[in-house]
Amino acid sequence: MFRLIKSIFGRKERKAIERIRKYQTVYNTPDGKWVLEDIMALCKYGESGLGKDTEHTYFKLGMQNIGIELAQLLTASISKLEEEAKKEEEMNDEQDV
Repeated sequence: MFRLIKSIFGRKERKAIERIRKYQTVYNTPDGKWVLEDIMALCKYGESGLGKDTEHTYFKLGMQNIGIELAQLLTASISKLEEEAKKEEEMNDEQDV
C-alpha cells in the first residue's frame, strides 16, 4: 500500500504529509467519517468499473480514481511517510556534500 501511495502522490514532502494528516483528523470525527464515506460511495469506490460502453467505463473509472485517492489518504501511515521523507532528506544532504 505504501508504494501505491508514493506513486499516486509522487512526493513525500511535508506538504503531502500535512494533507494526509488533515484528512485523517477529519475522518476521525463522527461527522467527518460519515461525509468522507459518503463521498467514497458517490465515487462508486469498491464497485466494478465496467460500463455499458467504453465511454461509460472511462467515466466510472474516473469517478473511482477519486475514491481510491481518498482511501489512500485515509489509510496512509503518517509515521512511515515521515520516516521515508527523513531518509530521503538525509540522502540528499549527503549528496550535497
